[in-house]
Amino acid sequence: MLDKRPDTIHQRIRAHDRYQVEFKLEYELLPKHRTRYKISTYIFTPKSLGVNQHTYAKAQFYRDLQNYVRLKTPVFTLAELRNLPTSPLLHIGQILEDANWLHDPARHDQLSNSFKFLCAILKVGLRRHLRFLKYTCRHKASSGDKASGLCVGVQELLDNTYTIAQHYRAYRPQIQQAGRGEILRAYELADEAISLVIEEAFNKTFSLVDKCMPGTVGADLKAQLSTQAEVEVNHRRDSGYNSLLEPEGDNEIFLFRTSVLKKFTSSVLYLKLAVKREGTAIEQILLALAAGLSMIFATVVAFYAQQRFGMFTLPVFVALVVGYMFKDRIKELARLFFLRHTQNFLFDRRTMIRTIDNVHTLGFLREKMGFVPDEEVPTPIMALRNQGLLTEIEQDGQTENILCYTKEVVLQGAAFRHVYKGGPPVTGISDIMRFDMRPYLRKMDDPIERWPYLQAGELRVARCVKTYHINVVTVYTVDKTQEFVKVERTLITLTRDGIRRMKHVRDPDETAT
Repeated sequence: MLDKRPDTIHQRIRAHDRYQVEFKLEYELLPKHRTRYKISTYIFTPKSLGVNQHTYAKAQFYRDLQNYVRLKTPVFTLAELRNLPTSPLLHIGQILEDANWLHDPARHDQLSNSFKFLCAILKVGLRRHLRFLKYTCRHKASSGDKASGLCVGVQELLDNTYTIAQHYRAYRPQIQQAGRGEILRAYELADEAISLVIEEAFNKTFSLVDKCMPGTVGADLKAQLSTQAEVEVNHRRDSGYNSLLEPEGDNEIFLFRTSVLKKFTSSVLYLKLAVKREGTAIEQILLALAAGLSMIFATVVAFYAQQRFGMFTLPVFVALVVGYMFKDRIKELARLFFLRHTQNFLFDRRTMIRTIDNVHTLGFLREKMGFVPDEEVPTPIMALRNQGLLTEIEQDGQTENILCYTKEVVLQGAAFRHVYKGGPPVTGISDIMRFDMRPYLRKMDDPIERWPYLQAGELRVARCVKTYHINVVTVYTVDKTQEFVKVERTLITLTRDGIRRMKHVRDPDETAT
C-alpha cells in the first residue's frame, strides 16, 4: 500500500515554454539529523521517436537538463506577514531600532536580506491567496456563498497588501540616513519589486472577479482593485523607478527591468552548487583490477607455453599472440562487468549544496540516468502508465523506450539552522529542473495533416493535428524505505512544433505495492 506519511515532497510539473518542461520539487526537512529523499522519474517514449540508449547518451541528457536549487521560500499568510515576530517586515523595524545599525556591517547584511525575503515571501503569499480565491470561485455550491467568499477574500487582499506596502515604505526616512549607498539601493530595488508583485496580484484578481462575479458587487470590487493597481503604478512613477509599462511601446526596458528585479529579490534564496562525477576513484580501481585480471591470464598462458614447449619455439610465439588477444578482450569484458554491477550504488554525478557564501554545506544531490527494459519497471509504475482505455489501444502490440532518471537528495538538518540567523525559518529547499524536449521532436511527422472526407456530394479536406504522447511517471521514497510515498503520472502531448498541452493523471486507487 502507499505510505500514508505527511506530504513532505511537493511537485509541480508545467510547460515552461514551447520546448521546455519544468519540474519543481520542494523537499521539506524532517525532524531528524539527516533527511533523505529518492525521486525516480520514468519517461515513456514511443519508439518511433528514436530516443534510446544508442542515440541519446548521458552527456546529451545532462546537457538538456538545467538545474536550479534554492532555499525554499518561507511560507507566511498575508496576515502573518503583517503580525508574526519572525516576519521580515517586522525584523526590518527591529534592526532599525538598534542605534548602532548605521555602523554595523552585519546589520547592513541583515537589512538587505530582509528586504529580499519580504518580497519573495509576499509573492508566495499573494499566489497562495489567489489560489484560495480561485478555489472559492470553483467549489462554492451557491452563488451567494461564492459572492460572499470572494468579497471577503478580495477585501483581505486589499487591506493586507495596503498595510504591508505602507509599513515597508514608512522605513524610507530611516534607511535614507545611510546615504546613497548599498542599503538604500537594496531598499529601493525591493520597493520597486514589491510594487510590481502587488500590481500583478491585483490584475489577476481583477480577471478572476470579472469571470466569477458579474453585477454591482463585482463591479465595486473591480473598481477597488483598479484603483489600488493605479496607486502602485503612480508610486513607481513618483519614485523614479523604470518599471513602467507603455501600452504603445515595445516595453523592452520594462521586461528587462522586471527580470532583473526578480533575480535580485530571489538572490537571498540562491545556493552554490559544485557538480562533479561520482565514483571516479572506485572506477579507476575497478579498471586497474580488470587490467590485472587480464594480465594474470596472459602471464599464465606465457609461462605454461614456455614450460611445455621451451623458450624460443613457434608454439610459444603463437601462445603469446593468443594470450595478448584474449588479454585485451578479458580486460574489456571485466570492465563492462564491473561497471554494470556498480550502477546500482554509484551515480553519474554528485552535486554539493552550499550557501552562497560557501560557509555552510547543506547537503548533496546524486543523479543518474539510463534506459531500462519493460520487465525492470516496478509493477505499480507500469500499471499507472497503462491506465486508460486509449492508452491500452495505443500500446497494443507496441513497446516504448523507457528512460529512468533517479535523484537522491540528502539534507543536513543542523546546517539549515545556521542559515540567516534572526531571519524567517528555512524549512527545506526547492529543486527546479527544466528539461528540453527538442531531442524528442526531430523524428516527428509534420504537425498538420490534411484528411479528405465527403459531405453533401463534395470532397472536402479537414485539418488534423498530428500529436505524440510522452508519459512521465514519478516515484518518491523517503529515508531509504522500499515503500513508495507517492506515485504521479503526467501526460505530455507534443507536436513537431513543441509542447501542445500537459495533463496530470491521477491514480484513482492511490495505492502502490
